[in-house]
Amino acid sequence: MLGGAYFNRASVHMGLGQWSQALPDLDQTIKILPQLSAAWAFRGLAYQELGDGKKALTDLTRAIEMKFKAPGVYNWRGECLAGIGQIEAAVADFTKALEMNPKFGQALYNRGSAYLLLKRFPQAEADLRRALAGEPGSEHGWYNLGMALYRQNKRQEAVVVFGKVLELNPKATDALVDAGHPFDAPGPVGSGPGGF
Repeated sequence: MLGGAYFNRASVHMGLGQWSQALPDLDQTIKILPQLSAAWAFRGLAYQELGDGKKALTDLTRAIEMKFKAPGVYNWRGECLAGIGQIEAAVADFTKALEMNPKFGQALYNRGSAYLLLKRFPQAEADLRRALAGEPGSEHGWYNLGMALYRQNKRQEAVVVFGKVLELNPKATDALVDAGHPFDAPGPVGSGPGGF
């Protein structure tokens, strides 16, 4: 019962975006209920949100090993892996999340962005289009789609897509630059508004 109380309080903190306040309660939950895979997953997410990718990766992997059955844990671990440059491994985790929930918009966006980094532009375009179908207000999604189109030599479509970014955010300087002139070597995905 006590472990559940800590876990529930941590969940409330997380829902409020209070990641550092959630950590001590998640630590206590794990101490009392080490078999609770959700506690490991949520602590991994809290570490990720606080910028500690190494601890996040450890806890998320532990939750997966404990058979935590939620696509979010694979998506979160994929984000950690992408953050340390393990893009192929990140794609595998995003794909696993999508196998569990094919309409998981964040995993579609993340996998599309990872494909962009891997220069798999047709796959990036496909995933980003699917993600945007569910979340058409994503400035980052539109930006990355514009980059995928540009890299496939679909320049006119790219200009239209960058225009969509500017509709959503008139101050999106990366989109202004990218839509305003041809370029041979645009910056990496992480340099624009749609990086990991």
